[in-house]
Amino acid sequence: MKVDFSYTFIDETSSTHLLQINEVNDCNKLFSVSAKKKEENAISSYLIQIELLQKTKVNASLNARIIFNGDEKLVFVKSILPNLDFKYFVPDQLEVFTSNRRFIISFKKPYSLSYIYDDKSIDFTIIIDAPFMHPSWDYSKGQRISIADPIVEKGVNYNIDFDITQLESSAKVVEIKKSPYPFSYKAAFILTDHCDFDTTEKLKLFLYGNNNNGWLKRNLKITKGVFALGPKEGELKKSASLEDEEYAALINLLHEDGSEIVHHALKHSGQLTADEFTKTFNQFAKKFKPQTWIDHGSYIKYCYSQGGKDNPDFKLIENMRNHDYNNLWSFDDVNIDANQTLNILTNKKVFPKQLIQQLFLNLSKGKVLIAGHYFRSIIHRNYTKNIFNDFLMYSMASTKSIFINLKKGKKSFISDSSRFVKSIFNFNDFRNNEIVPYSEKEVLQFALPLYLENRIPFVQYKPTDMVMFYTFETTHLIDIYNEKSIHKLINENGTHIGHTYILNDLPYINSIFITKRKKLQLDNKWIEFLNILEQKIKSKEVWNPNMGEYVSYNISLLNVFVQYQANGSCIIKNTNEHNVEGFTFINETYTSLQVNENVLHAEYQHNGYNYFTLTLLAMKDYRITL
Repeated sequence: MKVDFSYTFIDETSSTHLLQINEVNDCNKLFSVSAKKKEENAISSYLIQIELLQKTKVNASLNARIIFNGDEKLVFVKSILPNLDFKYFVPDQLEVFTSNRRFIISFKKPYSLSYIYDDKSIDFTIIIDAPFMHPSWDYSKGQRISIADPIVEKGVNYNIDFDITQLESSAKVVEIKKSPYPFSYKAAFILTDHCDFDTTEKLKLFLYGNNNNGWLKRNLKITKGVFALGPKEGELKKSASLEDEEYAALINLLHEDGSEIVHHALKHSGQLTADEFTKTFNQFAKKFKPQTWIDHGSYIKYCYSQGGKDNPDFKLIENMRNHDYNNLWSFDDVNIDANQTLNILTNKKVFPKQLIQQLFLNLSKGKVLIAGHYFRSIIHRNYTKNIFNDFLMYSMASTKSIFINLKKGKKSFISDSSRFVKSIFNFNDFRNNEIVPYSEKEVLQFALPLYLENRIPFVQYKPTDMVMFYTFETTHLIDIYNEKSIHKLINENGTHIGHTYILNDLPYINSIFITKRKKLQLDNKWIEFLNILEQKIKSKEVWNPNMGEYVSYNISLLNVFVQYQANGSCIIKNTNEHNVEGFTFINETYTSLQVNENVLHAEYQHNGYNYFTLTLLAMKDYRITL
């Protein structure tokens, strides 16, 4: 059920008490809604608190209207630094001009909102919660079923927090906006790598390259999934694990180089007892201190997608909290083509021109399998649920084992093909008629790539919450990661969170590896990309955190906000109980500003904006003036 409820703010005075709460409409008795208002000089601070009164699914928006009385007319509304909206990673700050005065509406967190206005009112629609804010999946029944629209527990609170500042007639506004990235970086590039195809040989080549030109010693970071355990006796070995001595030594080197080493489940396949899980999980967490969990497999009972959170033998989320994890991934990829943009904050999808070009390019080169995989990607990126598309995706996915065994040189083509044919007859067992409770357009327009594990929007984060994230699936790495794509990401001030299989060299993938004189080598295109990425990190153009660092910084950023004063100056408030290193804000006009009466110079200028960096001390305010 979708619920809309409304507040109307009536301007009854031209004094500094600009707005008063007038009424709240009926909201089907699902919510208790209250509002607190604090007045300080020319600033009215509002906190709207919404409590869920019933255990139910939530799809709700707050409609807020500001009405002007008498002869006063609204002239126009402008977003402060409108080119830096980043979907909605950065809170909206609006300057409002009327026939009599000016004021600024500053939202403290990046709520998903829209607004319209005429000469007598401004209407806001703020999404409280909706299924498209947290797209997520369950595989515990052997099928892919959306769990984006859960039953939310009674008593859950949603808060909307904002200031309205009435400006003095002579005020010169210091227009600043929070940057979503620290240390004046312009964009973020994050890789979360799955280890399904890892071998010691390929990992060594990835790290060292052909001539010490691989990943290591470049100040690059990756969130690298690994299997802690190998197969038990009688189980088939499908990939390397930390039980392989040389592979484990290489993973240790990667960890010492600054990357995050994380669980991609605990082993490639097969179940574990409760004791085996607990012992392995704890040892791994103590050694590598990861903050991220990457789910794996569609039947492993301790994985999140298989109900590992609530399974009393494993208590996955509880174990993660006990070891200071802050995030996890579980089979959620945004349906956008990374050949078109690396930016996961993009809010629209365009015609798949690049995919079609790659399809025909590979056909022209005789790379039929790679062309076929691009055809799959075209279907997948433009997927709509019907029996034809479902069957096509299922049948193409079922061929993977054939190609894996061909690559390994196994003489099992006939038996593998036989299993493939039999699997086709199981299609109806795989397919389900469950309705996905949102549209792809809604996800692109509104969904932040971070949301809470209990299916609540990220802006409602509390210290006990676990964060989930979604990713781009990037398979043909040589085609996707290049100088052009990284420049486009920088120009969009975008964020890339890649779901990769970097060591995958199956014949239907344009991988980072080539074979010369029967020897496996890194493709020069990949080495060139590493050179470019290294340079962009050094020049402060690309921030390259691991996933745990990225989530931690964004959690801290939720508790830093900008409050405008009547004279046009502003105060940056850090309400965290810890320092925020490298906090960055952006101004369009000035290359130097006063911060607590000390001069702060911009780090640099990019696309007409000046980037300033501060270390914010815990629970401290910073006054920004000209």
